Amino acid sequence: MKNISIMIKPASSMCNMQCRYCFYRDVSNNRDTFSYGLMSNEIASKVLKNIFADISPGASLTIAFQGGEPTMAGLDFYERFVTKAKSMANGISLAWAFQTNGLNIDDRWCQFFVKHKFLVGLSLDVVDHNANRVDINGKGTWNTVLNAQRQFIKHGVKYNILCVLTNQLARYPSRVWKSLNQLNVEYVQFIPCLSDLHKSTPMGLTPERFASFYNNIIPLWHKAFAAGKYISIKLIDDIINLLAKKTVNACGLTGQCSPQFVIESDGGVYPCDFYVMDKYRIGNMCEKSLNHHFESDIMQSFLSKDKEENKLCISCKFRGICNGGCKRMKDAMYISHNDEFCGYGDILSKNWGVFCDVARTI
Repeated sequence: MKNISIMIKPASSMCNMQCRYCFYRDVSNNRDTFSYGLMSNEIASKVLKNIFADISPGASLTIAFQGGEPTMAGLDFYERFVTKAKSMANGISLAWAFQTNGLNIDDRWCQFFVKHKFLVGLSLDVVDHNANRVDINGKGTWNTVLNAQRQFIKHGVKYNILCVLTNQLARYPSRVWKSLNQLNVEYVQFIPCLSDLHKSTPMGLTPERFASFYNNIIPLWHKAFAAGKYISIKLIDDIINLLAKKTVNACGLTGQCSPQFVIESDGGVYPCDFYVMDKYRIGNMCEKSLNHHFESDIMQSFLSKDKEENKLCISCKFRGICNGGCKRMKDAMYISHNDEFCGYGDILSKNWGVFCDVARTI
């Protein structure tokens, strides 16, 4: 194993917010145990031991912390975790990532992120934040999250913005673009809002709205690019890097699930953040090493399971680079409910010239 990425959830599904579209709350509601609580130091040590067991010197390891809200595990937990990991690295290159809602961010957190060179994702819905991202009392969190952004800038934390693209927000690409510029956002990832696993929800993104959003924001992005201002929008970056460098920087971009190791706070291992449910539980990282979990029947079945092929995919000219995309994103990004429209295909078709032109400059 040479380049390994692992996601750890030290606070399980615990959170100090009650976002109205939280996909992980839906995931957690579809298993016997909603939350596994906080990861203990004993479990963390065992997890690290079995992570490093199959990684050789010269390899690279990225550990990303998510939740729920990972800051709820406390800063002392991460100080111990990072110190322990560094003592075990033995020639292995370590990188760190952290996804937070920003409510607990203060000087100490920022100093920690800078000291250990964390890349931090800050959840901020740039137009309708207070409508959906509320605290446990139902109050909007816009001002608190903006303060976290200011703290990041003040301390020099390397960060990007994650904005949930709901079906409603996707109606306003111009307002989103204006807000990105007002907030001086340099890196943003629009996360498609998913309907629940077993039912459609009003905020769940549709392929039509997904396509409309990007087809309207890409000309604004391209105009800024031509003028020498680059705002990194992850999906656009991913497409351009795929064309220019043949590199895949997003799981599912080319229709193939890549092996993920998602570790819950009890040490449980799962193949994908979207499927942290009992039927997909591979084992426990406290008990077995990475190779064991990678070679397990559940992991191999998950990776090899074919998606249902749609008639649009069969005749699509972009099939070779998409191959149906991420199976969990199907209803949000790809095939419409009537099987007559593909959002991602529409974006590629209408902006192919822009993508190719920009790819040639890299």
